[in-house]
Amino acid sequence: MRHIILLLTIVIAFVISGCQNNAEPTDTNGGEEVSEEIDFEIVQMNNAPNDIQTTLQQKWIERATFAVPSGDHLYIIITRGEMPTGGYSVTIDNITKEGNKLLVTYYTTDPKKDDMVTQAITKPFTIAKIDHTNARINFQEIKKSSPN
Repeated sequence: MRHIILLLTIVIAFVISGCQNNAEPTDTNGGEEVSEEIDFEIVQMNNAPNDIQTTLQQKWIERATFAVPSGDHLYIIITRGEMPTGGYSVTIDNITKEGNKLLVTYYTTDPKKDDMVTQAITKPFTIAKIDHTNARINFQEIKKSSPN
């Protein structure tokens, strides 16, 4: 009986040691590319280079998303077009890089019915500055819940 228990113990030890995973480590993200957040700086119109200001002034009447290289930087610009009053805005939420693509997510804000706003035509826009890249840029508007 001792021999059988000893033999079973040895067989079980071999079976357990044979079940170890000797395969190469696998990619933990399932083969998908990892995205990384890109640092960006919001630039006021009067602090933007002249070529950026000129380009923006030519396009801010319409709703648009575009990027303009200038020097060592790339300026990402989002415009909302002409609005009837103040209180409208556009905000870049984040910029992420995945492979050779950048994704710029942004959201817009409209004035609430009872908000006191400037009674003048406005042209809301935002400018973000990042390090120059040749990555393809995609824009995505997201919905943000507004505080009550």
